Amino acid sequence: MTTMNTIQVNDAPFDTVPVDGSEVIQKHSRSFAVAARLLPVAIRQDVQRLYAWCRWCDDAVDSCDDQSIARGRLKLLRSDVVRIYRGQQPHHQASAWLAELVEKYSISRELPLGLLDGMEMDLDLDQFRSEEELLRYCYHAAGVVGLMLCHIFGVTDPRAMRHAKSLGMAMQLTNIARDVREDSERNRCYLPKTWLPEGVDGSSEQQIALAVKRALDLAEQYYEIGNAGIHYLPSGVRRPIRIASAVYREIGLEIRRTGYCVMQGRVVVPKTRFLTTVASAWSSGLFENFNFTSRKLFSPSNSPIHSTAESTELIMNDAKYIFYLGISLTAFMSCAGFMLVALNPKDASYAALPIVYAGVCFAVGVVTNLLAKRAEAPAAVPLRIEDARSQPRDW
Repeated sequence: MTTMNTIQVNDAPFDTVPVDGSEVIQKHSRSFAVAARLLPVAIRQDVQRLYAWCRWCDDAVDSCDDQSIARGRLKLLRSDVVRIYRGQQPHHQASAWLAELVEKYSISRELPLGLLDGMEMDLDLDQFRSEEELLRYCYHAAGVVGLMLCHIFGVTDPRAMRHAKSLGMAMQLTNIARDVREDSERNRCYLPKTWLPEGVDGSSEQQIALAVKRALDLAEQYYEIGNAGIHYLPSGVRRPIRIASAVYREIGLEIRRTGYCVMQGRVVVPKTRFLTTVASAWSSGLFENFNFTSRKLFSPSNSPIHSTAESTELIMNDAKYIFYLGISLTAFMSCAGFMLVALNPKDASYAALPIVYAGVCFAVGVVTNLLAKRAEAPAAVPLRIEDARSQPRDW
């Protein structure tokens, strides 16, 4: 590994990184840390490494008071990404996290480079001019992270891409709403001029509150789109992502409860409400296959989330889902009935028959339940990076 000059990042040398990526996620985000613990063991460490790389890059660039040093670090990190995709060893130790993930999951090159583009936008930022610029930034800062996670999760359906990047953008908008005061102290304003013409310093708290409300209202739209795509994820990943979405969304709700008074201090979700939010999100997916309210059955073709072709497929899948789920429930109920008969047979010569019938009903219930779960998930099609690209207004 190439030795670099020691540069301080948050009181730690720039060329020294934690051995375990989980240290980074535990230190910087309790929301993601809780969700990460619930991920399948096979991918948990890789998700932590991705978060650690993203966070490390952000801190390395964002913590610099000297713009020339920040741009130098960004140039080095961008060079490392290029080296990784050429099959060469990266210069920086933190880039090894990304190198492992790229090799293992074939993450598209445009995504980590896109994240670094977002960091460059930070360096050039005074105040965004329009909502369009804000959304473009949110895509680079967090939307691409959602797309990289899709690779790690094994998502193969390109229709999931819009939902993944939308959820990331919703979380970034929540961050922006929460951190207005901190960003202002660093002479940055992510709330666009069309919302806040005089910036933070030249605006009243009421004007700032209205702009923060607009950011959170916009975030809600993207949470809706993002959460509507959770069914594209593998079953073992859905609950952790649902929890991450819920606890981040709760930050926005807490800001609303305080009257959008973000200039009076950083808004933090109380621990009790945080725990109840986690519990609620966890339990909401506990019986996914038996919860009709968790599915938008027979989605209309004019839905703003689904196209006509996708809605048609969803209707067919929902019909199959209901059919197989109905048989499954009936079979399990019959199994329970036969077991009750077996416990109190009227004729000893027929004592074994109820047990046989119960076994058959149980097997039918299991098979049809699996068929219902298969109908719940969209058919997989090849993943293409083109499906992850779109114009800002098509987020």
